Amino acid sequence: MVFQDDRPVDYTYDVVNPAFEQMIGHQGVEGRKMTEVIPGLLYSNPEFFERLGRVVESGITESFEFYLHELDKWLDVSAYSEHKGELVLVLSPVQTMTTGIWEWNPDNGKMIWSDELRTLFGLSEHSCEATYDVWLQFVAPEERELTQKTIRNAAAKSVKFNIVCHVNPADGSARRLMIQGFPSRNADGVVSRYMGISIDITESKKEDIIHRINTGDLDTILKSSTEPFCSLALDGTVLDANKDFYEILDIESNNLKGHNFHTLFSCELQKHRKANFELVYYTGEPVHFQDKCSKTHCNANYSGECIYQISVYPVYDKSGKIDSLAIFIVKSNERNKSEKAQRKLDQKYQTLIAASPDSIITTDLQGNITSISDMGLDLYGTNDRAELIGMPFSILVHSDDIKILNKILEIALYDGLIQNREILLKKKNNMIYSAEISAALIQDFDGAPSSYMIIIRDISQRKIIESELFHAKRLISLGEMASGIAHEIYQPINNIGLIVDNLLMDADKYNWDSKKAIKIKSEKIFENILRVQTIIDNIRSFSSTDKNYISSVVNINQSIRNALLMVSEQCKNKSITLDFKPRQDNLSVTGNMYKFEQVILNLIKNSIDALEEIKQDNAKSFEMKILVQSYYEKDSIVVTVEDNGIGISQENIEYIMHPFYTTKDSGKGTGLGLSISYRIIKEMNGDIKIKSSPRNGTCVIITLPHKGNKNEQ
Repeated sequence: MVFQDDRPVDYTYDVVNPAFEQMIGHQGVEGRKMTEVIPGLLYSNPEFFERLGRVVESGITESFEFYLHELDKWLDVSAYSEHKGELVLVLSPVQTMTTGIWEWNPDNGKMIWSDELRTLFGLSEHSCEATYDVWLQFVAPEERELTQKTIRNAAAKSVKFNIVCHVNPADGSARRLMIQGFPSRNADGVVSRYMGISIDITESKKEDIIHRINTGDLDTILKSSTEPFCSLALDGTVLDANKDFYEILDIESNNLKGHNFHTLFSCELQKHRKANFELVYYTGEPVHFQDKCSKTHCNANYSGECIYQISVYPVYDKSGKIDSLAIFIVKSNERNKSEKAQRKLDQKYQTLIAASPDSIITTDLQGNITSISDMGLDLYGTNDRAELIGMPFSILVHSDDIKILNKILEIALYDGLIQNREILLKKKNNMIYSAEISAALIQDFDGAPSSYMIIIRDISQRKIIESELFHAKRLISLGEMASGIAHEIYQPINNIGLIVDNLLMDADKYNWDSKKAIKIKSEKIFENILRVQTIIDNIRSFSSTDKNYISSVVNINQSIRNALLMVSEQCKNKSITLDFKPRQDNLSVTGNMYKFEQVILNLIKNSIDALEEIKQDNAKSFEMKILVQSYYEKDSIVVTVEDNGIGISQENIEYIMHPFYTTKDSGKGTGLGLSISYRIIKEMNGDIKIKSSPRNGTCVIITLPHKGNKNEQ
């Protein structure tokens, strides 16, 4: 590799085989730089050099496919690096056989398939409906989830995608497809569909010599192969093997060369094994089969029968004749055991997820959602898992708390568990709610980190309860304070009453000239003294938990008139039309008259505030109105208080009856008025409801049980 400013920019060919020179169409390339042999490669495929640079620096093998523009070829690439600064490349051209065109609507899942694509799937022209779900069923089951995840992630970001997967057509064959999808935008710039192409790359060999293993390649394979490998003479004699081959069979290296390969494996399968070797020799085609290890050579630390997957390839000499065999081995039953244990672990997690009363979501290590419980779907506000599978978990988190999520996952990765961290989440409709998150790291069968399990608990109601408990303590303090205020105020109020009373007596006794005016004004003073006493009584009543007050029959209309009398002057000064329209007389209920008057006063006061608020945004000619009505309906007494004020939003109506909850500006309301009114009406066995919309006024509807004979109405 040739580096410049710590970036790979070129490499020099050291050794190449004839197949490589034939593929690129150049001879004598050894010792020359790649950019000299294939000009423009660095600029057309910079990611190619980046990947090769990673292999050289890390020593980790990478396999990938890429399109070489200069040669107009798709290449299947495997890159190895045994020594830093050196690289081994195995390149195979990918040959396409059939190309199918398709169109997909992500919103409804409907697709349009070309005839060539139907041919790829082994379908006739009208054999089935073209939909995304039907298409997905053709994808090999073991690749289906990853394929769907890749496509959904691309669709969510409105970007193109490029995937390679295996499909199982209706004719029973197995094909390998390269699928490319490109977003198509409408006039508004919104992606409404995807256009794409599916390319059959099953037959990736263009010429036999491209995939030939030559005798000159064996040394490179021995050094670079990441799988157990050995070379055999045609009679089965072991010629050479890499260290992984010795390790998998637990054999000393100096005891293996010259041994017969068949003695290392089961005698009962020797005939079948020799037949496979002969098949490779005579046909030149590789074969793959399973075999059993001889017990004398099976690893003593392994309990059970050693099952191996063996792949046999022909090795050609310089004349083009097969003179030996290349053998690759994988211990199959250990892999199957690991996969089976992983499946059991996955099933255990899925059972736990399904049975949990909490919302449980699993993600990969990058934070992409891989599964979600039914409770999780319900909490998010959907019943379609496809909306969330493959999406980043961060879409469920309020933007202000993304850093908290990252910290949670970081702690879970290093400590294995983090519990009960508060965070703000959002639902599908963008509603924000408080939640507690616990995250645990899930490890695979080998103990390596594989995913996260995240448990979500909605604590919105708990937060409300905690808030109400806090306000309840404030109410207790208010009650204690109210008793002290009542005691302190009552005495001077009574003294004022006595002074005014004496003033009236002196006016009569001494026949003052202004006696009549004094009497009129004194009556006003007494009215306001009574009002102050009533207010104090109501505050004491609210703070008291004693519900055993003496009830009486209350004339609703009279009680309403008493309340309106106290605010009529205030409404007049503010140019508010206050009107009372009783539809019937003698509407009687059981309760406390003063408390009911307090309800009406609270509602009128709220209406006045609402009218003043909307008045600020309207012309001076805006007519402010408050209408109070009472009538008999279905064995009940109904009282309505209606205004054309600023109104209340729907989200506030839900909480408007809570103590200390107010929509008014700071300093203009305590949040107690409606809470007191609600409690009084409930004590009278009634109900109170609010109908309102912003800037369209409010109507408060009180329903009380009627006391008396219905025929009187």
